[in-house]
Amino acid sequence: MSAVLPILAVVLAIAGYVPYINAILRGRTRPNRASWWIFAITAGTGAASSWAAGARGTIGVPVTFAVCCVVVGILAIRRGEGGFGRLDLTCLAVAAAAMAAWWATGEPLLATAMLALADLAGTVPTIAKAWRDPAREDGRSWMVWCAANCCNLAQVRVPNLADLLYPGALTIASVAVLTARYRRHLPWGSIA
Repeated sequence: MSAVLPILAVVLAIAGYVPYINAILRGRTRPNRASWWIFAITAGTGAASSWAAGARGTIGVPVTFAVCCVVVGILAIRRGEGGFGRLDLTCLAVAAAAMAAWWATGEPLLATAMLALADLAGTVPTIAKAWRDPAREDGRSWMVWCAANCCNLAQVRVPNLADLLYPGALTIASVAVLTARYRRHLPWGSIA
């Protein structure tokens, strides 16, 4: 089972992008530019810092996310929304500050923590968009990404911060977007 989970996590990570990119190309999803460029940068840097901090089994998903986030970021330039509003710029600033903290210290585990924070900050504009306009955020993709993140976490045999921190943040981000997207279907969904 331990050899299956890393492969399953990467397959699910890739599979989540198929409906998302399709929804972008068909005009059903308009990705937030700030979120997706933060995701592209943090996923690539997160994969590198996680590797440097000693993570091995959980590295496939951040690498996959990094490549696919660049693709979505490129599509978002013409087919996305946001990127220069107050919330977007605040989240970009938090993400930049988190990355600067890593670069200033050179400590890989601190980098992983700061990138997790940056990624969570980058998710805020997408959460806000999913809350405001749920139909414009592809929930199927976020479900698959959440499953990929859970598989990524489940494969960690000996719990350690290097392996748990970044995948844990990605799982929290996925759940938050899903909650915003499907809040009307949840028991407390009538809350505006």
